[in-house]
Amino acid sequence: MSSIELEEVKDRIIFQLINPHRNQELLRDTPHILYLDLAIVFCVYYEQRAMIIKENLSHLWKLNTETLYRIARENTERLLPSDFTSIEEVLTRLTGCEMKPEEEIMYILSNKQGIWGAASILYQGELKEIGKTLEEDYYVLPSSIHEVIIVPKSKAISREDLDAMIQEINETQVGEQEVLSNHAYYYNREKEELMS
Repeated sequence: MSSIELEEVKDRIIFQLINPHRNQELLRDTPHILYLDLAIVFCVYYEQRAMIIKENLSHLWKLNTETLYRIARENTERLLPSDFTSIEEVLTRLTGCEMKPEEEIMYILSNKQGIWGAASILYQGELKEIGKTLEEDYYVLPSSIHEVIIVPKSKAISREDLDAMIQEINETQVGEQEVLSNHAYYYNREKEELMS
């Protein structure tokens, strides 16, 4: 591919989050950044499809990993804007029946398209804004590469039980290539940091 072709796709380079242990073969020749126990990879996004950018292509385009990340960060937030909603709102959308719980316990963070939405946790200021909305620290449960579930600390079960729940869902409900992680993450508002 020529540099002209890079210009054609440069505004469509995005990032995704994947599980590095399940994708060791892929990562051998794919530019990536390790984040917590996850891996950020880069793709060219077009009409709900994504082509992973391999090392030979990034070398041809003379783009190092840091430059790919900078380009992808801007594009991903623009092309796949985040969507933070309560689970009840999602169920209302899906069923057409309005759900009105006494209190919101869980939320879903994804993007408007509902694909590769777990990467929304990387968006500039996204986790901080969620903390402001909830007014407390919270857990991030990686339900798949497409979304994460947000649980306010005050509504959460124990960390061990959260991890066990995630593992069970991954084993029974999530496709092997869509599993992100087997444990919960914790967002600390004071430190403005997501932690394993």
